[in-house]
Amino acid sequence: PRAIQDQRLYQVTSTLAYDTGELPLEEELAGLQLPGNITPRMRALVSDWAARAPNPSALVEEGLRFFHQEAFYYTLRPPRLGNNPADAFLFETRRGFCEHYASSFALLMRLAGIPSRVVLGYFGGERNPLGGHLIVRQSDAHAWTEVWLDDRGWVRVDPTAAVDPDRVEPSDFLSSLASGSPVRFRGQAVSDWARLIHRFRLLADAIDEGWRQWVVDLDQQRQMRLLERLGLGPWREYGLVLVMSFALAAVLGLLVLGLWRGRSPPQGPAERLYRRLCQRLRRLGLAHYPHEGPLDYGHRVARVRSDLAEPVLAFVENYAQIHYGGAAATPARLARLRAALARIRRRPGGS
Repeated sequence: PRAIQDQRLYQVTSTLAYDTGELPLEEELAGLQLPGNITPRMRALVSDWAARAPNPSALVEEGLRFFHQEAFYYTLRPPRLGNNPADAFLFETRRGFCEHYASSFALLMRLAGIPSRVVLGYFGGERNPLGGHLIVRQSDAHAWTEVWLDDRGWVRVDPTAAVDPDRVEPSDFLSSLASGSPVRFRGQAVSDWARLIHRFRLLADAIDEGWRQWVVDLDQQRQMRLLERLGLGPWREYGLVLVMSFALAAVLGLLVLGLWRGRSPPQGPAERLYRRLCQRLRRLGLAHYPHEGPLDYGHRVARVRSDLAEPVLAFVENYAQIHYGGAAATPARLARLRAALARIRRRPGGS
């Protein structure tokens, strides 16, 4: 009675081989009912099929072949139909979506004496590769047909899928889905940007599903199953406290490790002078490579700029003794670093 605004969880069983038994008379009569606007060309079309079909199954194939071979198009923007929509769709516009194909096919089957009905539901869905669950959206809504065959019972037939994939009209709506069209004819051409957005949607959906499973819906039964898997079932509530304590300790430990590793080492006066050297050389087009140590950096600069070789090498050699050799950053050594840094100019004799 109202729109579904919250998340629903379903458990379903799929039966691929089944027997519905005899067709009740009331269902047979309902499956053969016809509207009052059947046209002569509709009857002539079905009579032509019946003349070539030796049995009901073959007649169903004739109907599917009609939709496949004739110039029918799948579109989400069909033209308006008149007072007889089935006749106009079959012989004039030939453009529509699943409801057009399912209803007209069911009508043609009834004209042939085959009980049929339209089924509304969802065409599969999209499996989220991150969460492993199936996402069923409104864009997966679909309509198809079921026909009654005496030797098989109700048989699912999808006339929309009989349309030639080359006659699926592209649209902005189909392209924006990124996962494909609602009837999955073939992969629609979508941009890399749309695919990227779609991946982010799948990530957000997986995070939301994980939160629902492990936080919102983590009831006592699920808690006990988790403890059983961890071998802590006999401990019950105490086991849950133990698991939560370990989890909290692990999270805090990772946070502390991240903060500790993210801290920059303290910089003394020698390190600050070396940073100024790198900045000055970068302005000269001689940026420091991430993999280079001070000595390698200095020798590379000396090979490229012979006019800077002497002050740069003097700087990096003195700096290496302080930073790596254990030499104390005495005022005299710092003075030598500053003197070498002052001699590094843009060009010989320049500033």
